[in-house]
Amino acid sequence: MLFFRMRIGLAYNEKPDANSASDAYAEWDDPSTIDAVEQALGLFGTVVRLEADESFPQKLTLARPDIVFNMAEGLHGPCRESHVPALCEYLNIPYTGSDPLTLALTLHKGRTKEILAYRGVPTAPFRVIERLSDVARMPLPFPLFVKPVAEGSGKGIFVNNLCETPAQLAERVLFLLDRYDQPVLVETYLPGPEFTVAILGNNGDVRCLPIEVDLGHARASPRDLPVSADRRLRLAVPGDGARGARCVPRARVPRLVSHRCARRSLRRAERGRVESAPGDYSRSRDELLLPESSAGRRVLV
Repeated sequence: MLFFRMRIGLAYNEKPDANSASDAYAEWDDPSTIDAVEQALGLFGTVVRLEADESFPQKLTLARPDIVFNMAEGLHGPCRESHVPALCEYLNIPYTGSDPLTLALTLHKGRTKEILAYRGVPTAPFRVIERLSDVARMPLPFPLFVKPVAEGSGKGIFVNNLCETPAQLAERVLFLLDRYDQPVLVETYLPGPEFTVAILGNNGDVRCLPIEVDLGHARASPRDLPVSADRRLRLAVPGDGARGARCVPRARVPRLVSHRCARRSLRRAERGRVESAPGDYSRSRDELLLPESSAGRRVLV
């Protein structure tokens, strides 16, 4: 009896030994993470490492794996996360995770919010700022939160991105425009707890594992310290009072695009406010809502 052993291509970007004060490679993975994923996948087949660098197309063509486990972030541009799955589709190689349309769309927070708003999904009022002069015409009330429009993994998120005055807003927008060379998303600040949610499943059989992101000490951090460096994660379980985290797919809202697996970020707003804003949609799938509670209204971030 012959036993078929699958060839699994592991697509990844390895974080270089860079200055820890820089977030240039914040999206990429540490060698230890890549090693652990390779070890886990090795239980199901022979793993072929495919670093998603400039030679990735040639590597993929020569390796011809049975499936690609995609954890790559890509190299350049606002559509960088879509490059690996797009090449897999071009070569007709199955892959895990989101498809190119999802990844290209959801890395851009402004475009994502436009679609959410069109579909009636609560999302915080926002503007996309392309030049500093646009700040003078800002119609949104303070406080406001600013972030690069097309980054993930906490890139460009600093504790002083929360702006209370027009002067603070102008200073932070100028800083982000210069540092990241891309437009800046300005949105109504949501003060509630933040959740990041793993989603697994297809065709209505979807399971969610909510994890709360505790930002309780963020304001006490030194200025210009990325918020992500001060985050603490804790499992948020159903029935945990106002912070209960049983999340369900929002059936009345079509999925942004695809299937397989996802991660969704959410934050709750105060009751009576216009609620939500985007988190990192780079692994987006189904629209999710937190259960409504006495502490606030359910929102999508």
